[in-house]
Amino acid sequence: MKWSELKYSKDYYIPFDENQKVIRGFLLSMLGLDLNHIPAYFNDVWKVYPKRQGNIFIEQKVRVSQIIGTSYKEYGDIPLIEAFMKIKRGDKWIKSGEVTKGKYFYSLKKQCDQQQNPILLSKLEDGRYYVDGNGNHRVIFYKIMMLSEIYCRLQECGCEEEYDGDYILPEIDRIFWLNAKVRI
Repeated sequence: MKWSELKYSKDYYIPFDENQKVIRGFLLSMLGLDLNHIPAYFNDVWKVYPKRQGNIFIEQKVRVSQIIGTSYKEYGDIPLIEAFMKIKRGDKWIKSGEVTKGKYFYSLKKQCDQQQNPILLSKLEDGRYYVDGNGNHRVIFYKIMMLSEIYCRLQECGCEEEYDGDYILPEIDRIFWLNAKVRI
């Protein structure tokens, strides 16, 4: 699929203008993605799950590959690349330099009590997680960064065509993690 051909599959309350698209495409390009060939695994559905009740959390180190959705319906049940397109104020954060691997590796790996707004997750029965409160934007950006890293590694070895997105590359899975508060 081509970045220039992507459209929203559902209505959304903000217009997605060309300026926003260029800025978001710039980020993808800076992450090493070929905008004329966005791999199919960027189209994996970012699922929506019910919001859980309760205010008891434990801090956990969570691999980004294990976060598969959200309780926020505006970003759920659509392809991940579309959730990325819909991030409110995302273009402004990208333009101001707030969305970089270095900043995310530093800030999201801090202990939760040292983070300004820790990410809140809920755990599914199968051991995977979804964003269930604060953190949708950061997790979606971070997940896009992880998938871009997979793409770049596969390009280096010439094996991108064989990858269907059903498994994670261990060397990437080891570096893409975050500290979050997990609802229990």
